[in-house]
Formats: sequence, C-alpha cells, structure tokens
Amino acid sequence: MEKRLLRRIRVLLGLFAAGLVLCGIVIFPLKWQIDTVAALFGPGTLTDRLFPPMAQWIAQLQTGIAAIADNHPYLFYCTDWVGFAMIAIALAFIGPIKDPVRNIWVIRYGILVCLLTFPMVVISGIVRGFPLFWLPIDCAFGAAGLLLLCPAIHYTKRLETVRRAGG
Repeated sequence: MEKRLLRRIRVLLGLFAAGLVLCGIVIFPLKWQIDTVAALFGPGTLTDRLFPPMAQWIAQLQTGIAAIADNHPYLFYCTDWVGFAMIAIALAFIGPIKDPVRNIWVIRYGILVCLLTFPMVVISGIVRGFPLFWLPIDCAFGAAGLLLLCPAIHYTKRLETVRRAGG
C-alpha cells in the first residue's frame, strides 16, 4: 500500500514539476512562440472563421510582441525571469517527490499558488485590457495544477496514516 501511494504521489508531483519546467522553457522564445500560435490560430485560420475575436486577439499579441522585439528587446528580460522562476519553483518539488510526508508544506504551497492564479488572472487581465474570453485560458494553468496537486495531497495524507499505522 505504501509503495503504491508513494508511486502515485511521485507521478502527480513529477507531472506538475515537468509542467512548470515546460512552461518556463517555452517562455524564452516568446516571439517564435506567438508567431507559431498566430500561424495556427490567427487571422486566415479556422479559428478566424469560427471565433474571429480570438484570431484578432492573437494578431494583436503578435503585433505587440514583434514591436517589443524590434524596438525594446531588453523588455524580454522580464519574461526570462518568469521562465526562470517557473523552473526554480519546479525544483522545490524535488523534496516532496523524495519524501512527500515530510515536505507536505510544498504541496500545500503549490495548491495555494494555483488557487491564487484565479484572482491574479482576473484582476491583472482586466487591468491590462485582456479580453474576457482569454481569462479562462490563463486560469486553466491554475486548474491543471490543482488537478495534480489535490490528489497528491490526498495521497500524501493517506501515506502518512499508513506509515503511522506501521505499514
């Protein structure tokens, strides 16, 4: 029972940490990324025919990011730090992957951050002029994290109970 719980916890936390690393890495080539997204979902695509506001928003993002790349590339230093922070946060999950019971606080912290994603997205998105249809897309990052971390903490509590009972 203990080994099965530990394996489940490690898989969930490993997926969460891998997701953070992946999100952190893809932030670095931001211009390439938006150009790719625009080619797939921007003006002139199926998205444009089915949901024109989305295609227009992607085009607006592409225009803004291109302007920054051409005129103020040093501003990408901010997104570089965001990418680094995501990778650094992923590293914090090595402790709970190794010993989830001892490091349950890291899992709780991850859940708290995922929950705080929702008000941050709504407040910052509205203040920064993001269209309302985009906010659930950004909220999906917090939701995905919760889908991994909530079962992980549940299994961690069960693991603690099993260990206290002696096996």
